[in-house]
Amino acid sequence: MVQTTRTADDTAVGADTFRLMGRAFAVLRIFTGLVFLSNAIAKATGAGTADWGFFSFTLITRDGAKSIASGAADKTQIAPLGAFYRDVVLPNWGFFGVFLTIAELAVGLGLIAGVATRLAAVGGLLLIAPSGSCSGTPGSTCGSTPPKTSCRSPCSPPSPPDASPASTPASPPASTTAGPSNTPPDERADLVATAC
Repeated sequence: MVQTTRTADDTAVGADTFRLMGRAFAVLRIFTGLVFLSNAIAKATGAGTADWGFFSFTLITRDGAKSIASGAADKTQIAPLGAFYRDVVLPNWGFFGVFLTIAELAVGLGLIAGVATRLAAVGGLLLIAPSGSCSGTPGSTCGSTPPKTSCRSPCSPPSPPDASPASTPASPPASTTAGPSNTPPDERADLVATAC
């Protein structure tokens, strides 16, 4: 049986690491609180952009939040959530817009001040979780339209724009041997770059 002993140096290193991680999480908590607080202020004042000279950013106003909610109602993968947005939230946007502003203000102040941080964190997650249930392309939001892409196999040549699949004769299978290709280089790059 191997017996390990701890020295005072080992304990001090562990305490320093623990303290450093605590400070890092405090910085993350305060930054997240500032994001919620600034968006609540944007909803209250209607100011959608902030320009500090060296740094400018866009915030979500009440109209922007309504647009996101309306997009979420159409694109969510959770049917009851979409129905809730469509039938309850959007028709009563006057109430829910004020509720959202107050909730973001409470979450932001709670996270910044360090008061009821677990409750504030759960409240913040409940505010942003429905937007994660939207279907679409990675990086798109519920209120935006996903980019139009065409999905083609890298092995098949592109079909002419006015030819339908039924009238196009079957093309021979793509060759797996190395050699010159009949597809121009710029179309080959397009075919390889397009992913679905």
